Amino acid sequence: MLGSNPGVVSLMLSSVGLNTTGALRVWTILQRLRTSLPERWKGHRFQKLLPVVVVVAVVVVVVVVVVVVVVVVVVVVVVVVQVVLVEVVVVVVVVAVVAAAAGGCSTSGSSNSICTAYMFKLVFNVKCTF
Repeated sequence: MLGSNPGVVSLMLSSVGLNTTGALRVWTILQRLRTSLPERWKGHRFQKLLPVVVVVAVVVVVVVVVVVVVVVVVVVVVVVVQVVLVEVVVVVVVVAVVAAAAGGCSTSGSSNSICTAYMFKLVFNVKCTF
């Protein structure tokens, strides 16, 4: 039976990320539950199903926790990426306005591309080749 073999319980729980020590603790709890059942339940099929129910419950809890963690990480990454993109756009616009106000940019053809390259050099600290 599943509940009488700590190796089987350990293998099932380790497959969902619970280490051997944790799995053995769960098995010990299962054994205590089995021996502490009320007298009218002893020998009943509920006693035989108890280890399966507990293992399934642990697996469900672990899966739910993993899904919640993944969702939180994805949301945080999306928010951070959006914030960083907004900041970069704001910095580029501010630099463009300041450079235009200082007379470093003109609206005529070739000097405008030089101004754009200069802005990116200021914002992203990259080497510009004109």
